[in-house]
Amino acid sequence: MNNRHLTALSTSRAWAEISADALIHNARLFSPESRNGIMAVVKANAYGHGAVPVGRILSRAGVRHFCVATLAEGMELRCAGISGEILILGYTPPMLAGQIRDYNLTQTVIDQEHGRMLEKYAGEGPINVHIAVDTGMHRLGISWETPEKIADLFHLSHLHVTGVFSHLCAADSPEMDDHRFTLAQFNRFDQVIAYLHRHGFKNFKTHIQSSYGVLNYSQFQYDYSRIGIALYGVYSSPQKDICGQTRPETDHQSRAVTKSSAPKDFHLIPAMTIKARIARILHLNAGDTLGYGRAYTAPSQMKIAVISIGYADGIPRNLDENASGYVLINGQKAPIIGRICMDQLFADVTHIAQAQPGMETVILGTDPVSGQHIDAAQFAHTCHTISNEILSRLGNRLERIYV
Repeated sequence: MNNRHLTALSTSRAWAEISADALIHNARLFSPESRNGIMAVVKANAYGHGAVPVGRILSRAGVRHFCVATLAEGMELRCAGISGEILILGYTPPMLAGQIRDYNLTQTVIDQEHGRMLEKYAGEGPINVHIAVDTGMHRLGISWETPEKIADLFHLSHLHVTGVFSHLCAADSPEMDDHRFTLAQFNRFDQVIAYLHRHGFKNFKTHIQSSYGVLNYSQFQYDYSRIGIALYGVYSSPQKDICGQTRPETDHQSRAVTKSSAPKDFHLIPAMTIKARIARILHLNAGDTLGYGRAYTAPSQMKIAVISIGYADGIPRNLDENASGYVLINGQKAPIIGRICMDQLFADVTHIAQAQPGMETVILGTDPVSGQHIDAAQFAHTCHTISNEILSRLGNRLERIYV
């Protein structure tokens, strides 16, 4: 390997560069959209960005509320010195209530029985909880049609109810029927809050909007907004407005993102760039086959780069299926060919004279030479999934570097 190709940032085979400035920028975009700022969603290792480093970056920037999915994720943040509220969005077995209290975490109550069992196991003192309200997703929460069951939980002496929330299930959809359903969810949630207020329960926070709930419905405002995928500067999938018209992707150069379905524009900046090194350059003759299953046959003489990243690092194995995936090398597109391996992938660099072992390639994000950008949402669309899945499945051996 020629060491002159090694950057100051990393000597690894593959790595992710994560911009603290982008994270802070995106967090500050959304902070005015709720009365008490954002709840930064750092579950699933902060969507692959690293929960503890991201938590520390955001804490220094003034974020005081975080969301995780599991008790273990919350404990990890606390052990790393992250202060402020940490809400566990998912189910925690009630017999672990003592750990919830000991680590000063806030637990979601997923239904009435869960609340009663948490009360039973809380033991020495109360634990903080947010009550989930099912307004139509039918996943977690007490039905909006039975607000009296929600009110009953306020009377349990070992539960300190500090919040009531719900989750929108189609806020990202451009379909008018989904738009109407989302508005109905807002209305149902408001009815529950009004019921609780009428019955004397007022000292709690409210939240229902996640990223798309703010992006597409910023006319609504509650105490918090739970910002997940947008915090990392990307959309879940190529974007369309409520009217169904395609709109520009996330802009890595901070141009305005045109949106007709919300009263303001958001300038999201992607926080992550994934890079990997060329391990080897080889040449194929016409008729030579490449990789597992001999899945690719060279139509003519070709120059091939073996790149040191694969599906064990989180690159979907089906990225090569429709022949539209590519990487960026020296500012030029290099199509991905053959089957993606566990630890490597192949790219056609016949047209890139400069390609050589040790050179870095851009797998996702912005190429520093040309400014070209591989968008996470479009990358995910190529793999028939969403960027949330792509990012949250990035492997642990992919080094994270914070810049």
